[in-house]
Amino acid sequence: MPPFAEKESSILAVLKKKSGRMSAQEAHKEARAAGGAGGAAAAVAAGAVKNSTNDKNAKNSSADLFGISTPPVNSQNNSSSNTGVLVDVLGDLYSSSNNSSMPSVATNGTNSASPATLTSGVTDNIKKFVCKNNGVLYENDIIQIGVKSEFRQNLGRIGVFYGNKTSMPLQGFLPSVSISSADSGRVSVQVKPVESTIEAGAQVQQFVNCECIDHFEDLPEMLVCFTYGSVPQRLSLKLPLSINKFFEPTDMNGESFFARWKNLSSPSQESQQIFKTTCPMESGSIRTKVMGFGMQILEGIDPNPENFVCAGILHTRTQQIGCLMRLEPNRQAQMYRLTIRASKDGTAKILCNLLSQQF
Repeated sequence: MPPFAEKESSILAVLKKKSGRMSAQEAHKEARAAGGAGGAAAAVAAGAVKNSTNDKNAKNSSADLFGISTPPVNSQNNSSSNTGVLVDVLGDLYSSSNNSSMPSVATNGTNSASPATLTSGVTDNIKKFVCKNNGVLYENDIIQIGVKSEFRQNLGRIGVFYGNKTSMPLQGFLPSVSISSADSGRVSVQVKPVESTIEAGAQVQQFVNCECIDHFEDLPEMLVCFTYGSVPQRLSLKLPLSINKFFEPTDMNGESFFARWKNLSSPSQESQQIFKTTCPMESGSIRTKVMGFGMQILEGIDPNPENFVCAGILHTRTQQIGCLMRLEPNRQAQMYRLTIRASKDGTAKILCNLLSQQF
């Protein structure tokens, strides 16, 4: 076990004193080789995210916890489409032309089936999206699937880009998103429809509007079904939508951090993990991941400059959840100790499980 201090953090004692196109193959033959694995397709549905109404709970304990008033933000959910080159996934989410003629049908994705086995190569890639919003979610010889997301308070919009890398059309194209039964009622997703055929070399985009209602743990299931060269393809993916996407970074001084850390002392409000690193322990890389997680890094609070102390507010429809974090790298032992405290019971454990997988 690394030589960490006792669980009672040294920060407490000190603060008392101080205050990141492939060409087509032969169609029928290559399709069988590149065919995806996964579950069955469901009907695509869509709708606009509704701004949360004036909720008394949205002004409760956590807003007071940090002493910070958060002005409401108007969410604009303009549907749009993109038929540009694949690299547009890294461009402006709102740069494409508006397509208001396409009908939309709302769904909350609550009728979820048993989890499907993820398509090969998805598991490791999806972890990276915990600390970033843009990038390629999945790619094979037939299709490239990219993501660009933005979030404001408890609302978000995810742009999913589907690029046909072949010289043949992808037909019967039918993506769907569903929520696990455990998180039903905790997160809402509304999926915009997408064209049923993606022409050779073309790219289409699809928007997924989402709302955080309460803290949730599982990433939504995403099934992408289509036919290529008369061979059915099914890709079982995960939509990169995790609870930390709804963080608002929160600044505070050492005295405020210490007081709030001390108040969040219930066992159900804290989660701690000590784990071996799986990648180089470089300060710049650690900082990038911590910032990408969504919390504010508080400088000069921890006496050890190698440690990271952070604060943030999780926005949900029902309430705002104050969260504090301390990450302690031990380079000699190549291990970390991660401690998170949150004002809502169980939230710290969810966050701790998410962030610990990044190191």
